[in-house]
Amino acid sequence: MEVLSQSVIQHILDEFSFVADIERSFIHYSKNEAVIPPVGELLMEKGETHIKYGYVKHQPYFVIKVASGFYDNPKLGLSSSQGLVLLFSQQTGEPVAFLQDGGILTNYRTACAGAIAAKYLAPARIDNIGIMGSGIQAQLQASMIAAETGCKNIRLWGRNAESALKCVNLLRASGLNATYCESVNELAEHSQIIVTTTPSEEPILKASHLSGTTLIIAVGADTAEKQELETGILRHARLVTDSRSQAAQRGELSHLIKTLPEASERTAALSQIAELGEIIANAQSKGHPLDHTHNGQFEGTTVVDLTGVATQDLAIAQAVLEKWQATTGPGY
Repeated sequence: MEVLSQSVIQHILDEFSFVADIERSFIHYSKNEAVIPPVGELLMEKGETHIKYGYVKHQPYFVIKVASGFYDNPKLGLSSSQGLVLLFSQQTGEPVAFLQDGGILTNYRTACAGAIAAKYLAPARIDNIGIMGSGIQAQLQASMIAAETGCKNIRLWGRNAESALKCVNLLRASGLNATYCESVNELAEHSQIIVTTTPSEEPILKASHLSGTTLIIAVGADTAEKQELETGILRHARLVTDSRSQAAQRGELSHLIKTLPEASERTAALSQIAELGEIIANAQSKGHPLDHTHNGQFEGTTVVDLTGVATQDLAIAQAVLEKWQATTGPGY
């Protein structure tokens, strides 16, 4: 069994892009080519742990991923993200690889998903990318979406001003034109893409903050309890998710679905939500992003609610393992 340390994994993530691998994982999921059980979850006083697992038919491995968020860890000099990923043979059940990633694979595949959402759904004109949050996910989303869209102007707001300013300085050091915003309203007023990355359990972004054509990529609310967006935003937006079945149970869209009293209404509402894998497959088949409307782009608000699917964890773990196996080893 291969054992990859966090430093080895980080080195590979720094050297290669895995956006194409994550794109394919969305398509596999939406084409019903994957077997993905419901998410396992442990909610504790000081943190939370998610267990995601599954496989894609006709591929060599199945995955079990454990990823945790303990948000007071930085006070102890530790990362708030923790975890590991295990790959097993679909043919024999034997363990193939133990990736001691400390949660960074989850961070990277989530940021890749944000960049993919921007690739296929962003407005034609992007003057600023707004980031809500100040942790590692905020940094990665800013960097990857900037690389995907070519827009280097970042406006960032965080619930903790000191942490937000540190994040702004890190983004500036990486070559981005990052600006600290003192309010959500200031961020939203100037941003055509807004990414929400906080673990908030109370809505932060309100419908009153929005104007014009906006893409909202929501990645922070990955449990039933978390909520970053006012539900009113969802009622008047084009809705996209990574998984309709998960959207009924967790994340931003679950709060909208749960307001509907009848099961038939909830089923109908879910059927109207597009999956990102469907959009990618449709765009690739037609050779361009989206089924264009009006003057080439959707007008209004689009919300992409990403709660994370095990096909993404399988894709990035398998790709990292293959990159590792293709190397001679000593350089890592």
